Amino acid sequence: MPIAEEPEQRPAEQPDPFEGLVLDEDFVRAATVKEQSGRTRMLAARWKQQPPVDPGGRRSVNDGPKRSRPRGVGKAWQTWLIVLAVIGVLLFSLRLSAGSGGDDQPRPAPSSPAVPPSADPTPRAATEVPKPV
Repeated sequence: MPIAEEPEQRPAEQPDPFEGLVLDEDFVRAATVKEQSGRTRMLAARWKQQPPVDPGGRRSVNDGPKRSRPRGVGKAWQTWLIVLAVIGVLLFSLRLSAGSGGDDQPRPAPSSPAVPPSADPTPRAATEVPKPV
């Protein structure tokens, strides 16, 4: 893209009016007039020709009757009831998962095997017949 050249050469006797201008934060904050954003200007021009239509569902602060009390006031007991119910369910499930099952007595040790081990450590086949002595 070519760089634009200055269309007219200024005479040397006319200094550049913006030569010493510094656009810093102090300059911006010292502005006495602030320009609106482009969207605000666009909507203002559009609304001069055709005012906006309320799509419904959205309410302004000034629309409709005032509430007698703020939302949520008077329902604190319901919140506490839900919190206590959740804590109760959690404690009950933890008690069940710990394996106590409701009784605090110790469990008996596992019983010994039903068939005592034989004195002969060598295994015998099922088809083997014992020899007479």
